[in-house]
Amino acid sequence: MILKKFKDVPAFMKPTSPRNTYRYLFVASAAVVIAVLALLFMQYRSAERTQEYAEKTIKANLGLHLFALSEEAKRGILDHATHVIHSIGQVRFRKRDIPDIERAFTRASKRYPEIDDLFVVFFEAGQENETWRAFKFIPPDRNDPNVQTFEGSPVGRLVPDAAISDSLRQAWGSVEKEPQPALYTAHDPNVAESGSRQYFIHSIFAQDSLDRTGPLEAIGLVVFSAVPEKFPSADYFQRLVLKHQNQAREGKFRFTFNTSPGLGEHALPSPGDTSPKLTRRFADSDKLFPNLTFGISAQDIDSNFLHNEYRESSVFLGLVAALAAILALAFTWRATRREMQLAQMKSDFLANISHELKTPLTAIRAFGDLLHSGRANKPERIREYGGMIKTESDRLTSLISNILEMSRLERGIRKYRLETGDLRNTVEETVKIFKHSPDAAACDIKLALSHQPFRTKFDEGAIRQALINLLSNAVRYSGGDSHPRIVVGLRRDAEDAVIEVRDFGIGVSNDDQNNIFEPFNRSTNDDIQAKGGTGLGLAIVREVARGHGGDVSVESKLGEGSVFRLRLPIPDEVKEEVVEVENGAYLGYRRRA
Repeated sequence: MILKKFKDVPAFMKPTSPRNTYRYLFVASAAVVIAVLALLFMQYRSAERTQEYAEKTIKANLGLHLFALSEEAKRGILDHATHVIHSIGQVRFRKRDIPDIERAFTRASKRYPEIDDLFVVFFEAGQENETWRAFKFIPPDRNDPNVQTFEGSPVGRLVPDAAISDSLRQAWGSVEKEPQPALYTAHDPNVAESGSRQYFIHSIFAQDSLDRTGPLEAIGLVVFSAVPEKFPSADYFQRLVLKHQNQAREGKFRFTFNTSPGLGEHALPSPGDTSPKLTRRFADSDKLFPNLTFGISAQDIDSNFLHNEYRESSVFLGLVAALAAILALAFTWRATRREMQLAQMKSDFLANISHELKTPLTAIRAFGDLLHSGRANKPERIREYGGMIKTESDRLTSLISNILEMSRLERGIRKYRLETGDLRNTVEETVKIFKHSPDAAACDIKLALSHQPFRTKFDEGAIRQALINLLSNAVRYSGGDSHPRIVVGLRRDAEDAVIEVRDFGIGVSNDDQNNIFEPFNRSTNDDIQAKGGTGLGLAIVREVARGHGGDVSVESKLGEGSVFRLRLPIPDEVKEEVVEVENGAYLGYRRRA
């Protein structure tokens, strides 16, 4: 009946229905877990695809650098071979002046030591196979007394060589001829040993290409052979590799070259893995140094390194995301469980409050009916029934006040007016008032206060209410003692003023001490449950303490009683005031100089 008068029921009194809550949470958790697994799977697939793209990209990048290296090497080789051929000249070959050719070959062999051998081939136009004659140049031996000389200088000789003739014929037959002067590169495809012996061939025509009036017909060949270890120069590939290695990505690429199988790779000294990640040779159509191989590697951008790094980072990020989702899910479960517990506590609170309201209302109604019916006509009966009505009314008023106070605290509308005052007087007066209450009639409450005043800043009404709540709890849970004892003390602890309420009752278990100051909290102990209560008294005490910048704590053992300590901070401006006491008599305050 009383609650019907309040149109706006406080929010904390509205119970939350737990129906289907866990079911919805389970469905949401399953969705989160599935999403996390899908995320990890997609992250793994993304890492795999990225690996493929990274390998293709790295290989393409390395291939471009390797292609540039091989093309520059080919240009250098062909340019130098063209220069050697042009330095020999063709006029003497058209005239087939053997002595002049020998002298030209002698000069060329001295000028170009990188050349291995020099050859000349003569044949009639259109009759290569029938009139093919090949000569090999033999350099002069200065120690040979029979060596031929020209103007005092030894001159080499051109001698027929059947084996070279067949090899040159095969090499010349493997090239695709052009109807104009050109430099051809070839090697004998039928002889395995010739793979490392490179031929550079230039055709000789019966007339100069500038004077031609019809198609040019070849009448001979000028040929020299070379090996990649010396041609175009002994250190040509080493310098070329160094040039590209310094230009490409600030030296992060490592280039190598291999001139012949079994000889090992040639490269600049470099730490770490020296094996190339990609190799390249000249194209078969180039017919140029078939055993020369270029290699490239990149330690800092190796595809495996990139793959491992990206996969590790992807898996790490995926695991972090999964862990975050799982933690969020765990926090959600914890929050939901807490809300469900709070809902259960609110439901229990409503059940308790119904009982707590019903008890005084029943007594008030019963004694009111007795007075109204006139059956209580004796003055002493009227005073007794009136006293009972007043006692139960005060009890009901206190109960409703706690409910409204908790509602104000929950909504944050309770404001504290902190004023400097004597905390000792407030505690003493509150205890005196409480002693006259029916609950404290059979209780021995003692004060353990100092003689001097205890000045600090506090809201007197809030502190009175908090202290009354502590005293009510102490009386209610003092056990089965017929004359329970309670001690109320006030002392200074470091920078705080401490109000202590000690009882010698049933005590509080360690498990209950963790949640004793939570709203609606009620212990599962049968002895405590039998005492009744709403679970709001200690919650209000804590809110009052925190509203003053302090806190409340409990120290208790089952069967030995409890000590509740309400701590209030002492402001700095109040600490400057010093109390003078002489022989236990209060002399007054003075300001510290």
